[in-house]
Amino acid sequence: MSLSRALHPRRSLVTTLVAVATAVLLLPLSAFPAAAAPLRPGSYFEEPAAYDDSGEFDPECPGLDLTISFRARGVASLRNVVGSGRQAFLIKDRYRFREVWTDDATGRVLFTIRGRNLVREVDVRRVAKSAVPDRFVPEDGIVGPVFEFTVDQIGGDIVRDADGKVLYWNAGRVVFKNLFDSLGDRKPGGESLRFRPVRVIGPHPLLETEPCEIAEQQLAAP
Repeated sequence: MSLSRALHPRRSLVTTLVAVATAVLLLPLSAFPAAAAPLRPGSYFEEPAAYDDSGEFDPECPGLDLTISFRARGVASLRNVVGSGRQAFLIKDRYRFREVWTDDATGRVLFTIRGRNLVREVDVRRVAKSAVPDRFVPEDGIVGPVFEFTVDQIGGDIVRDADGKVLYWNAGRVVFKNLFDSLGDRKPGGESLRFRPVRVIGPHPLLETEPCEIAEQQLAAP
């Protein structure tokens, strides 16, 4: 599994990826390691099951004191990956979510994000640790084994201000590549070394816009 519940769906792909997407789109594919032949999905690690998560968290926008209240509902499953030694898992998650961004100082709602998406990890390949570029290796090194997941997201997200005016709207499909250290514990989760979009179909302005910037804009608005 290359997407943990710490990021998805609690923090939607919209709010998780925009910080790196624009820069990565400008890099050639040759800047990333070549991967081996794809492995194939096997039996279920977790059968499809419904979930309903809600809560609050700090988006950690520099210089801003904000709170995001969220609710995410959907049906998710995990499959073992044959040939991975029970180190890789493929997620499928059909979900809808809502985030409300609030200024802590005033209690003012700045904007909301709503979305409905299908996220599937459709392909996974083993990558040699030696093939991972140095700039993607964390300070404490790589545990391994390392895999590259292909993540397919289909759906849409919409951002509205406190008055209901549409600020941004995503619709269509995005395919991501996730270079991922599984940490060798034979459990879902691990550490993402590089998450990058490789194909974008349809309008996705949020890939080029930081949610924290939207918050700043709304705070400055009269």
